[in-house]
Amino acid sequence: MTSPPPPAAPDAPLGCPARRRNTRGCLNPKRRQRIPLADKASGELCLSLPASLPPLARHFHSSPIAPSLPQAIAPSRFPQFSLQGKGTKENGGPAYTVPMEFELPVRPREMPTHIPLVPSNPLVLSTSCSQRKKKIMEENTRQEDKEWCDPVLGCLSITEDWYHPNRPINVCPDSRAHINTRFMLHTRNEPGETTDTFLTADKAVIDATTFDPAKPIKFITHGFIDTGNTEWLRRMARAMITQGDYNVIRVNWGAGSLPMYYSATANTRVVGLEIAYLVNFFIDNYGVDPANVHLIGHSLGSHVSGYAGERISGLGRITGLDPAGPYFTETPSFIHLDATDAVFVDNIHTDADTIYVLGYGTEQEMGNVDFYPNSGHDQPGCDPVSIGIEIIDDIGEGGRDLAACSHDRSVELFEDSLGEPCPYLAHECIDYDSFEQGRCASCNEDNSACAFMGIHADQYTAKTRENVRMYFDTDSKAPYCYYHYQIVIDTAHPKNAEDWVQGHLTLWLYGDNGNVIEKVQITRDHERFDHGQPKYFLLTSHVDISRVIRVEAHWEYDDTLTNPGSYCWMLLCNRALYVRSVRISSMEYYPEESRLDHTRVVCDRSSDYLEIKSGHTAVLTSEDSCVFTIA
Repeated sequence: MTSPPPPAAPDAPLGCPARRRNTRGCLNPKRRQRIPLADKASGELCLSLPASLPPLARHFHSSPIAPSLPQAIAPSRFPQFSLQGKGTKENGGPAYTVPMEFELPVRPREMPTHIPLVPSNPLVLSTSCSQRKKKIMEENTRQEDKEWCDPVLGCLSITEDWYHPNRPINVCPDSRAHINTRFMLHTRNEPGETTDTFLTADKAVIDATTFDPAKPIKFITHGFIDTGNTEWLRRMARAMITQGDYNVIRVNWGAGSLPMYYSATANTRVVGLEIAYLVNFFIDNYGVDPANVHLIGHSLGSHVSGYAGERISGLGRITGLDPAGPYFTETPSFIHLDATDAVFVDNIHTDADTIYVLGYGTEQEMGNVDFYPNSGHDQPGCDPVSIGIEIIDDIGEGGRDLAACSHDRSVELFEDSLGEPCPYLAHECIDYDSFEQGRCASCNEDNSACAFMGIHADQYTAKTRENVRMYFDTDSKAPYCYYHYQIVIDTAHPKNAEDWVQGHLTLWLYGDNGNVIEKVQITRDHERFDHGQPKYFLLTSHVDISRVIRVEAHWEYDDTLTNPGSYCWMLLCNRALYVRSVRISSMEYYPEESRLDHTRVVCDRSSDYLEIKSGHTAVLTSEDSCVFTIA
């Protein structure tokens, strides 16, 4: 018998060219079909082998799926391995399944990408996996009760209430051992820069660390196809212990987040139990005040935090960073994160489109206060053209950005709030369009219409309210925070004025702190002004000008070619804009009393109104005599 060929080098596996590798399998060079790697439900590798190859000659080379896998599978030496014909014909032979026991690696980049055979016998696509998945679908879409139990964590049930058109498949979670939840501690005395400090519900383990039960505790939990070791969790942990003297705990449930999405959603409940078990251990053994515990979760991690919160009496706070939408939106409240899961729940929505248009988050409110930066949908800087430039510099990060840029923006905004002096003050409004029109500047007398996005959201004064929608705008890149200004133009209507004019208005704003916002066009092109009526605008800038003391306004009339009614010939009509006064309010100043103190009215001191001719610039100043007629 001819000896089998030597194993392929790890960086060039046989049968799977490097350019065809990915985390789901590799493409058969001849048939261009994706090779299924494993069926999680049965723990079997599914592959098809030509029948002409004798069983003892079916050679496997070492691969990431199991470094100890034998070079050759021989039943006499390895009785746990066998080849079983399925009776189906592919390429003239039956498809085989090789039952094996193995564990998938935790980190996504270590997922197996190939199971190479000898060069003359490439893998072909097997139907056994797809058939088994179809069976799983059929079994788990039936509305029947299921139960998952663990001797330490307790039991979870799946009743008919869990089945919903938006959540059609409900499987039992994986075992606690498979999900393998791990907790890593960061403190100012133990930042975890080079090594991880693991925590378990064991006093001997905890006492050997720098965990301080008198200090606030922050948990950070990742979402789908992620791990607790990714850079954003480490970076956020470092930023948090810089911002405050906390116990920061990274939660790693990477092994449970890697299966099919419906399976990962089931595993979130177990991770929630793990967090609740550890927090309750802190409470029972160290006297930790649950009000000082804050759970922060991204995507599926948001719902993990919710499941934990419902089992921690008096939990202080949960922050959801773009809570996952698929399998959670519009389901019963016990399925998704909601305002009852902690004393205070705040969420940041950055990818609120539905999954049908590749949105991973949700539009639905799921807390006391829900923040919607830039409307909560596609975030600035996340368009394919902008990301394409970044991909050239960093293919790995750029690829992730292309797939989940808006979804991940919630993480970046929260992290930015940890060290950014700009306050990220958001305002309640009936909808985003009204906010963009400058209609929602007030925090109200009780300050219930404003809240800080990010780490300081718990300063909100009306924590008992639920489903409050707050809006703010950001830049397309860090630092993201903008200062917002409401600008209201009180137009005059003298006898010689047209009923309305259209054009664009450009302003220069001078503050009493010496800062200037220079040459910013506050209107769209062809903006219409009705004389005698107020006009509202929202201006955003990285510059804080405090109280406005002087405004320069440049007016330019413009016609619309498609609207003959807008034509205004100089000798036949008046193209000037007439302004009685302008009110500018610095919306970042809080509480409401401070905002009012930073609101100023500017006007022309020499007359009741100012005529700004097209192509001209006028100056308005802050005077006690300025009159603002709008309530």
